[in-house]
Amino acid sequence: MNKSTIFKMAHQLAKSVHQTGDCYHVTFSVALKIIINGAKKMTATKVTVSDSFPAYNERRYGKPWGAVITFDGTKAKYDFVGTYMGKAGDAGDVVIECMAGDIVAFGRKDNRSNNTYNEWYIVGSNGELQSVDKKAAYEYYKSKGV
Repeated sequence: MNKSTIFKMAHQLAKSVHQTGDCYHVTFSVALKIIINGAKKMTATKVTVSDSFPAYNERRYGKPWGAVITFDGTKAKYDFVGTYMGKAGDAGDVVIECMAGDIVAFGRKDNRSNNTYNEWYIVGSNGELQSVDKKAAYEYYKSKGV
């Protein structure tokens, strides 16, 4: 979508919601932001990311999982969309299909002690994973304006 199309769409939206007495510049500014954010979402890149897990004792460890993370206020919400590509107890990969810029997590529960694995990452445009802690992930999520 080129700039000319974006501005035309923003003017159409602004004219449809503009009320007499309101400042058109403010209305147009808001409409422009809406159109630009919509264009960004349309061009988001879908990627596949994965994390490998070694063989494990089924009685001690849960099946490895993968999730896309969103936030409701400051509370993290896990959308468990990852698929474990391996048999229970054997080595395998967890694969997640997500969008570039998403926050994802991979993990596995330890049923006996405090050795649970739960790592968070930001997905890059080419599917590369950048490790982040929960606070940095929250700040990143807020900066996206979702």
